[in-house]
Amino acid sequence: RANYIGVPIDKLNGLGIGNTFKINDHSDIYAVRIAEGIIFLSNLCPYDDAGITWKPNDSSEDAIGTTGRFYCQRCSTIYDRTGEPTAGPGETPLSKLSHSWDNDNSQVMVHGTELGLVESKKLIFRIAE
Repeated sequence: RANYIGVPIDKLNGLGIGNTFKINDHSDIYAVRIAEGIIFLSNLCPYDDAGITWKPNDSSEDAIGTTGRFYCQRCSTIYDRTGEPTAGPGETPLSKLSHSWDNDNSQVMVHGTELGLVESKKLIFRIAE
């Protein structure tokens, strides 16, 4: 299994603030558009290592949008769209993943690096407005 996954820049440029999508059906990474840009979150619940899901129609747990939150079906922890836990037994945020450009700047390569191992500025992909 590769320790990174490429995301076409065109797919990211069209993402509106508050919107979220799973990078592809085979990845365990979500892209989340916030005001500052895009963050990439692991879909593994840090409490029990189960996969979390994005619930677009559930009430929001943040001020970024009126609906949408992440949910772990195994432990029932709820996370806001930035990966912060808001309810349930889990107390650790979802892992934010670093990124870099590919060689021809057509894709963003999302890495499986934990938050504490990279500069925080590499955790937000800036989008030109």
